[in-house]
Amino acid sequence: MQQANAAGYNAVWAPLDPARRANLNVTAMWDFFKANEGFQYGTFNMLWGWVDTVKNNYPCVPPNFEACLLWEHLEILFPLGANLAPPVAQLFQPAWNKRLGTTGLTATEMYMYAETQLNMSSSVIPTIVEQDSWRYNTTRYGKPAVGRSMVCCVFVCGMWKAGGLFGNDT
Repeated sequence: MQQANAAGYNAVWAPLDPARRANLNVTAMWDFFKANEGFQYGTFNMLWGWVDTVKNNYPCVPPNFEACLLWEHLEILFPLGANLAPPVAQLFQPAWNKRLGTTGLTATEMYMYAETQLNMSSSVIPTIVEQDSWRYNTTRYGKPAVGRSMVCCVFVCGMWKAGGLFGNDT
């Protein structure tokens, strides 16, 4: 904790109660860690832990943060950004393709697929929950690999899940 505080990190120490700690499978947790160590941070699905509703959960913009983005704005901005700067596509297209069960579609193609094949509004795509089983083309230790895309809280919950902290609730 002292190192985290000295580095300016926002860290919370929340020790487990003795009963849960006694039942924790630390070996399984280490196995989970080793299986996922070195993968690129969860940029493929990072936004979808934030922008995860059809309305009222989109970023608000400066200078006073009173005006907030709407799906109608993002519906245009995502494909535009991907066309102007192709690396932008990596922030959303792999995750959206997973959510639709497709591969390699562009934003515009996914909008059309959702509307015509799934009878789903394109605004629903970001609300589809990430599945633990999904694997992404990513990197591990800087080399191409296939693996999960996890942000820090998902990684920690994965460790807890592997250790049996949630019991049969997973």
